[in-house]
Amino acid sequence: MNIKQAEEATGIQKRNIRFYEKEGLVVPERNESNDYREYSQKDIQNLKLIRMLRMLDMPLDQIKDILDHTITLEAAIEKQKELLKIREKELEIAISFCDELERLVKKNSLDVDRILDKMEQPESQKGLFKQWLDDYKKVAKTEHMKSFVFYPDIAIKNSADFLLALCQYADEQNLNMVITKEGMYPEFKIDGVEYRAERYYRTIQRVPVCAVRCTMVYPELYEADVPKGRKVILKAFHYSWMLILPILFCLPSVLNGSWEGLLHSWQGWVVIVSLLILAGISTYRFWIYYYNERG
Repeated sequence: MNIKQAEEATGIQKRNIRFYEKEGLVVPERNESNDYREYSQKDIQNLKLIRMLRMLDMPLDQIKDILDHTITLEAAIEKQKELLKIREKELEIAISFCDELERLVKKNSLDVDRILDKMEQPESQKGLFKQWLDDYKKVAKTEHMKSFVFYPDIAIKNSADFLLALCQYADEQNLNMVITKEGMYPEFKIDGVEYRAERYYRTIQRVPVCAVRCTMVYPELYEADVPKGRKVILKAFHYSWMLILPILFCLPSVLNGSWEGLLHSWQGWVVIVSLLILAGISTYRFWIYYYNERG
């Protein structure tokens, strides 16, 4: 059957089927007459197995080990069950802290230092915060992979210049780059990940400088393997942590009731306006560096 029929038979979208092929989880045969993919019943069963295991939040590398018969399905399920138990314990710890914080806030008796000391205990920190830190590293890595900008040493006037600029960048960064489409909007792969490049000019000290922005073609296929709700929070933190710092600075004043005093004095308003200006400047600078200076 073709990929459309495979999509209907498995309930997996075509783009995800292609992604599983790129990762080597499914290897359909090719029709010699038209070079189209032909999915066998075994391929369909493997795709259904992949879908089932992904619904259990099993990592792709572990699923690949199952399909390659380097680990038994029974052993992999047992390993995943242990991982889910660890996550369950971490969630229980987080929920218990939320309940305690809610109770203390209602009583207006929140002791931040005591709560922090409790949260930093090894049994709490090892589970909950290590997992959040590890997940943030995954999210940050995938977000940095989605797009990057570099400044070539040459002016890009035609497709040949563009090709030369990409090759020079790949050599400088020691990247495994393969050009798949030439032109003024070339496409290429880095370690199997597809990108599309475009040229634009920006002015630096009144001098026009050529820049190349490279964007991942299918970013949705390379999202971090992190629970959806946590991923949203970590992405928000990743892109707006400059705004969060002033909020954290003012938080103690809010909790101990001295915030109201800031609103009734000119010194307090100076502090508030200064923090807002700092947040705006920091966010703008972060945007410039993150989107225009990376790479």
